[in-house]
Amino acid sequence: MLPNTVGVAALAGLAIAGALPAQATTYNFTALPDTHGASASYASGINGSGTIVGDVQYLFSSGAYVSAFSDSGGAMTYAGSAPGSRTYGTAINGSGAFVGNEAPNAISHPVAFSYSSGTMRNLSTLGGSSSYALGINDSGTVVGYADNSAGHFHAFSYTGSAMTDLGTLGGSSSYANGINDTGTIVGYADNAAGNYHAFSDSNGVMTDLNNLTANLPTGFTLTDASAINTFGDIVGTGTDASGNDVAFLLTPVPEPASLALMTVAFAGMLLMKRPRAKVES
Repeated sequence: MLPNTVGVAALAGLAIAGALPAQATTYNFTALPDTHGASASYASGINGSGTIVGDVQYLFSSGAYVSAFSDSGGAMTYAGSAPGSRTYGTAINGSGAFVGNEAPNAISHPVAFSYSSGTMRNLSTLGGSSSYALGINDSGTVVGYADNSAGHFHAFSYTGSAMTDLGTLGGSSSYANGINDTGTIVGYADNAAGNYHAFSDSNGVMTDLNNLTANLPTGFTLTDASAINTFGDIVGTGTDASGNDVAFLLTPVPEPASLALMTVAFAGMLLMKRPRAKVES
């Protein structure tokens, strides 16, 4: 078969494959291992290695308590197990470090924690009484929100041993939901008008995602960014012109310099593949 015929056949195969209806994924069910007499258990996250994070609830005659856990192939690790205490696991990174929230008892304010290699660390607050950790990337940076001395919740990032206030979009409060491995943080914050808008924070600069989205439909407002992946794709919730809540996906637009490089590279490939002219003897 000639090379150009191979190319045509390959393209035809792709066309046929694209025309076929997508098949629904099927799953096998697995109940997590026995959690030592827990009355209830909840899974909140899973990493690329299959390690799961969540929390379990125990009921005793002396009271109830909740313990965060990670499950790696059936090997359970618990963070916080004092009677009456409550720890909740919320997110886990690629190395198995996980984060969550801890309260000494049912009426105490929860405080964010991180757990790695057998060590549980209290992440403190921004000067207030409570904090919540919702994400951690593979560099160990934790994000969430905490209240300050004025009683307002602000988004934070925690690196090393320092919690950083990420600020707001001009209002009084903000909340960080997730972070990717390049360090871009997403969440939502209120602006000067008191309206909640989705944001991204890169290199310490918080930006309203509504100002970064070129093809946003008229009357649509991005109100909450829930998660971001390694490629920079962002998902969340917005409100359309009729006031309906609508899920959204934002995908990065290649910068002009990147497009120019791609064009040059593609042109180079075409030149390399051009057939050489025969030289008559």
